[in-house]
Amino acid sequence: ILPAGLPAGCEALYRQQVEQVLAGLEAQLERAALRRLQRFDRTALSPEQYREAVAQSLARVTGEALPEAEDRRPRTREVRVEATHSVYFVLLESVPGIDVAGYLLVPTAAGPHPAVICQHGLGGRPEAVAGLNDDLADGWVYDRFAERLARAGFVTFAPFMNWGGACTEQRDALVKRAFALGFTPNRFEVAQLHAIVDFLQGRAEGDPQRIAFYGLSYGGHASLWLTAEEPRLAAVSTAGHFNQWQRKLTSLETPPPLTRPTCYLSVDEGFDMFNYNICHELGHSELATRHAPRPYYVENGLLDTVTPTAWVEEEFARVKAVYRWLGADPAVHLEHFPGPHRVWAQGAFAFLRTHLLPPERSAHLSIVSIGS
Repeated sequence: ILPAGLPAGCEALYRQQVEQVLAGLEAQLERAALRRLQRFDRTALSPEQYREAVAQSLARVTGEALPEAEDRRPRTREVRVEATHSVYFVLLESVPGIDVAGYLLVPTAAGPHPAVICQHGLGGRPEAVAGLNDDLADGWVYDRFAERLARAGFVTFAPFMNWGGACTEQRDALVKRAFALGFTPNRFEVAQLHAIVDFLQGRAEGDPQRIAFYGLSYGGHASLWLTAEEPRLAAVSTAGHFNQWQRKLTSLETPPPLTRPTCYLSVDEGFDMFNYNICHELGHSELATRHAPRPYYVENGLLDTVTPTAWVEEEFARVKAVYRWLGADPAVHLEHFPGPHRVWAQGAFAFLRTHLLPPERSAHLSIVSIGS
């Protein structure tokens, strides 16, 4: 005999059960946030122990590293010559049998030059980053920032990302197979970054000790998850992605400038964001400080609905605290700008000049301005 007061009909009963489970999960999320803070309690750790704790958490949520190609087999083809730089299409082997593609932009002036890896985002194309196709609908978002840096004397590399173009269905298949095998798709992209850094360090026109990474949106995701696995980078800049990651994954709040929830529960492209046990393990502040005091920069558009400013500031305060703990306050920066989801490339370009160029060159270098 069913107890009195039971909701009428099975559908109501199922809904009630799911709501109870969701309420239980919300309570667990609160406890997970506390556990994360305890895991990285700086009062109980040395800097070396802190970095190792981040590395261990990162390995637990991303799975084992993939075997990488011993011979990168670089293949290059010149595609454009400008007065200030030349552009090459490049293929490299990352994991055996898997190629990395991208555009290399090399200044005409004699080197060695610092280098910046310039990463497009979800649905983007490296041609928009490298200034090779002004007809792309999202070209204004990237504002040819790899080309502008090349014109100013930086070697730049604009990689193809596995999230580029209209490939959501393929990305979904990639993500689900990777998770079923026990690792995240980021493992392919980490191998890709290693191949690119190997390639840039082997180029005569570049300086192997002065290579940076700058990415927008999913490229900003890459600037956190991938660069945490690449200690050879001299500086990192994140645009349009840095967040309070637990909220970005699970919160249905609408802090300004949001008018509706945009966490990854509520959008179609979120399927590869939910790394195993991530809320217990680490967030963006830990990824950003894995190699602290390596210089780090965040761009945040005040009208960017991907990165609610309150969430950005909350998480960045944790990054700032780590750099202060290490006595490296000047190496970390957060820039708010009055714009939407895009590359802003003002403070970030100055940041790259400061940390990649010798003082005598940095003081006299003029970067091509936005929109030019």
